[in-house]
Amino acid sequence: MSDVTQPIVVRRIAAPKTGARPWAFVPSIALAAVVLLVFLAPVAFEIAYSGRIYAGVQMWGLDLSGMRPDEAVLALEARFPYSSQPVITLRDGERTWSVRPREVGIQFDAAAIAQSAYQLGRNESLSKNLETQARLLWAGAQLGPVVRMDPNTARLYLESLASSLNVLPRDASLRLDGLNVVVTPAIVGRTLDIDAAISRLAETSRTLASVEIPLEYKSLQPSIADVSQAKTHLEAIVSSPMLVQPDAATSGLTGPLQISREDLASMTVIRRMDNRVDVTLNEARLAALLAPIAPKIARPAVDAHFIFDDELRQLQVISPSQPGYALNTQATVARINQQALTDQRQVTLAITRTLATYHDGLTGQELGITELITQGVTYFKGSSATRVKNIATAAGKFHGIIIAPGETFSFDKFLGDVSLDQGYTEALIIFNGRTVKGVGGGVCQVSTTAFRAAYQAGFPIVERWPHAYRVSWYEKGFGPGLDATVFAPEVDFKFVNDSPYHLLIETYVNEKSGTLTFKFYSTKDGRKVKITLPEIKNIVPHGPDKYEEDPTFQPGQKEQVDWAVDGADVTVKRVVERDGKVITDTVFTRYQPWQAVFKVAPGEAPPPPPPAEANP
Repeated sequence: MSDVTQPIVVRRIAAPKTGARPWAFVPSIALAAVVLLVFLAPVAFEIAYSGRIYAGVQMWGLDLSGMRPDEAVLALEARFPYSSQPVITLRDGERTWSVRPREVGIQFDAAAIAQSAYQLGRNESLSKNLETQARLLWAGAQLGPVVRMDPNTARLYLESLASSLNVLPRDASLRLDGLNVVVTPAIVGRTLDIDAAISRLAETSRTLASVEIPLEYKSLQPSIADVSQAKTHLEAIVSSPMLVQPDAATSGLTGPLQISREDLASMTVIRRMDNRVDVTLNEARLAALLAPIAPKIARPAVDAHFIFDDELRQLQVISPSQPGYALNTQATVARINQQALTDQRQVTLAITRTLATYHDGLTGQELGITELITQGVTYFKGSSATRVKNIATAAGKFHGIIIAPGETFSFDKFLGDVSLDQGYTEALIIFNGRTVKGVGGGVCQVSTTAFRAAYQAGFPIVERWPHAYRVSWYEKGFGPGLDATVFAPEVDFKFVNDSPYHLLIETYVNEKSGTLTFKFYSTKDGRKVKITLPEIKNIVPHGPDKYEEDPTFQPGQKEQVDWAVDGADVTVKRVVERDGKVITDTVFTRYQPWQAVFKVAPGEAPPPPPPAEANP
């Protein structure tokens, strides 16, 4: 609670004028009266004003002389009914509110004034009090009002009033209504300045008069006042369709993609970024739109194939490399988002190009391919034309390939799909314990030759699978024990290029001589390789010929589909000496015995031979 009090002003209050006074006194009576007055007058004065306000005390023209404090309170309240009258007007433009002072915590304190009036001439020393009383009789005293104000009451009232006056700021915004851009302008907010209003109330309450107080406000600025640039961008996005087209290198792989205005509108994202509005297209939606294009463009890089010119001792490209292509979805999305904000409505796909590992510009010196280090040869003379064709087709997959230092060579990886679509034909293969016709018969001639070359070069063999029985094609020139069968993806042939140089493989098929050759070009690292002749043990004789009736055969027709061969255990030993170390390994193969099988017409199979008699 605070006081708003006017100062006490002591001034002479003129006595009313009267007629002439009589001057005829008897001197003795006069002297006696003076003496009596000097001694009795103060006593009589104090008795007369005991419990009452001394003469001469006023408040704004209201004479309080001779009143008891409680009487003065009543008189003051009757004369100044300030607290309960609607004498304060709060104005906000055309709107006004009439307020009683006590509603805003302002109180005219008549009791405090009456008490102040009563204390005049009583609250000091005797001499000072007599002096004050004399001054009051001579000049009088004018008291100011005492007004008390409770700021908390005023604040509560003003806060309640402010709830209907305050205006929150509103940020500018924009949206799409179909394909139309709609802008909502910003609004500057305001909040009632309560502290200023309380200060004005305190100032005006001293007058005890009707007063009008204009309400003051503090402005609240919106965070986003302008969206004109975002509006321009949004209008550009939906202005017309966009065309996303391939570049020159990939134009034959995919056609252009058109994004309609409606799709652009549906993908538009309007978002607040600090104190601005940003407009963009949804990146995930754009990526999904581009997803069907990616596989059409994706092309792995293709390594060049080389041969080594033995005379020039240089690499020659026989099949040029091709760069790989891949759709850079993230970069393409960024391009679309950038172009969408402009009047340029065509966007070129962002393509990532990957250079082949072994590209046309490489030299043998760079790769360490400087000489022939070994070659493996197998023989197929006497094979059917279909088998020879399959051998040539499979061998061509390895002609000119390069194996890096430390790389594991996988036959199946380079061979790829063995099918009619890849140029293979049907020939005899070993499948499920039988020799039958199948696509790719003869491919094992190629894997066996690759195995021979790697084995003779001294490279570590990681995976090698033998045939179920001995095959004559693979024993010519060496003997049994160094064959390798493949059947992707379960059965593979693998070796490791453990030299510090790259390895170039060349394959040559000579149909006239019936030979298949694998040549390995690299740089000799000083290793020496010795391979023993096959050690054949535990020979198991083959069984008797077997005849199978085929309902498709005509009477007298006969065809051999399997050939008899004995079973045996075969071991080949290899010794590799390198850098002062000697490594010995063996290739062990257990071949099964195999009987000859013939197909004949129904009813023409001879009876099986009688079982052999047991020894007595």
